[in-house]
Amino acid sequence: MAMIGNPKLQPGAVAPPGLESRILRQTPLAALGGSLAPLLYLAWAHLSLPGANPFEAVRHLHEVEIRVVSFLILHWTVLLTVALACVIVAVMKGPVRHADSYPVADRDSPSEE
Repeated sequence: MAMIGNPKLQPGAVAPPGLESRILRQTPLAALGGSLAPLLYLAWAHLSLPGANPFEAVRHLHEVEIRVVSFLILHWTVLLTVALACVIVAVMKGPVRHADSYPVADRDSPSEE
């Protein structure tokens, strides 16, 4: 019986984990660090309000809050995208499955057996 598909790929073979597994293991730390740093900056901005003018202080705090929220949204979006890409690569490296590796009974041409 002739094997259909790539002869180098044996059924059940699994590729070794690579960069994607290291990235997935570091994702929680990156999420924590990337979220904590802007929040610490926001806390520092609240504690060190500029000058005696309260309107200037409120304007400064609003600018800082907008920057922090926009950075957090960007950070979590990038993190989610990279983690999803790593999961896709890990799934693609899983066991080999041959969908058409069995002989078809109703062929138009005779088999080569």
